[in-house]
Amino acid sequence: MLTLIIDTSQNDSFVAISVNEIITFKKNFDSKDQSKNLLPIIIDILEGNNLTLDTIDLIAVCTGPGRFTSIRIGVVLAKSLSYGSSTPLAHYNSLIGFSTDNSITIIPNKNELCFSLKGSNLNNEKYSIYCEEKSLISTSDIKVVREFIPNCNLIQTSYNLDRIINYLHKTKPIGQKDLKIPYFPMH
Repeated sequence: MLTLIIDTSQNDSFVAISVNEIITFKKNFDSKDQSKNLLPIIIDILEGNNLTLDTIDLIAVCTGPGRFTSIRIGVVLAKSLSYGSSTPLAHYNSLIGFSTDNSITIIPNKNELCFSLKGSNLNNEKYSIYCEEKSLISTSDIKVVREFIPNCNLIQTSYNLDRIINYLHKTKPIGQKDLKIPYFPMH
């Protein structure tokens, strides 16, 4: 399966191509001026890999949490490409890229709140808390988490695209009209 992945949720946005769950191409780019740069980047990637939208089996897009305007740009472009080419569309949560089994992912937002994603098996006595490599989590945040989960570890991790690919492989595509941008309160 040939998948075009669009993720504009992080400061370092990316577009990737996956063939049968293996990343064959990935281009990171700065999230500034996404509205001008995202489509030309996708066109360059497709042309550079001798692909067209007709050869893509699935378009996947990140729906957050992350930078709201950036996510909207990515989602609208993914929906437009999907609609125009009749290519199935899938979406994923950006926290999947950080999480593993037995984990809670914590990414602070600009208002000192945190987003978290519960791992698939949190019934064990010991947990790990993963935070974005570039983020700082305060000592008070860790103290609060440890009150709820006494035997936890704090581990810094980077965004793992293989986790996203694994998730997308198990996910059924949706229609363009069914994809909504979730509202993540920032206050």
